Amino acid sequence: MRRGAVPLTCLFIPDKAFRGLGLGKRLLEAVIRELRKRGFRALETFARSGDANNPSGPLERG
Repeated sequence: MRRGAVPLTCLFIPDKAFRGLGLGKRLLEAVIRELRKRGFRALETFARSGDANNPSGPLERG
């Protein structure tokens, strides 16, 4: 069965000591593999380019 899109609103490594090690990438890849197994066709995300310590929510419009 094919399914629609899944929204991913936040994927964040809170401990600064563990950032930059590729953990977020590996976690995202695992999520994508699992969604594919379950028949989902799309993952909707947005990136935040502002403060690295405030990962949630879309970019502010200024």
